[in-house]
Amino acid sequence: MHPPDNLKMIAPGVWVDPILLAAAAPAVATPPPGADDAMVLAEHHPMWDHASGGDRNEQGRQWSIADLTEANLTLAGISGKKSGVFFDLLLAQPGRLFSVEDIMAAAPTVFASAYSIAGSLNGFRKHTDRAERVYPFHWWEGDTHGTPTLYAIRPSVAAVFNAARNR
Repeated sequence: MHPPDNLKMIAPGVWVDPILLAAAAPAVATPPPGADDAMVLAEHHPMWDHASGGDRNEQGRQWSIADLTEANLTLAGISGKKSGVFFDLLLAQPGRLFSVEDIMAAAPTVFASAYSIAGSLNGFRKHTDRAERVYPFHWWEGDTHGTPTLYAIRPSVAAVFNAARNR
């Protein structure tokens, strides 16, 4: 089965209308300090497959363009909360790896510590449970040897949420 000619594949099995995809492109955001040295992962970078978080690769639970309504409900549910500030930062720069320090520097009045960032992520749980989807971002857990915890959103997932926001 072939998708209609007007659709573009943005990930294996994920097809979107190019006009909708262009409308979903995030606005240019002011990067936090140190962003010039930041690593940005392309859609199919192998690091996505090595993120922490358990069921990341579970089939049928990834966010896709078919989830615009659920994405919109999730955005509404986290708006004005710490989780919303966190997610807005990731959505503004899809694929960019944000360290805990980057996030605290970008929103110092919201996030005072790594614990406040981690705690804000609980704001996503009821929305991902309702949507029967995994968290819409990835994280790579740090360690006690100085490797920081990192967070990022896959470009195709950012496109879904940015499209939902622009509906």
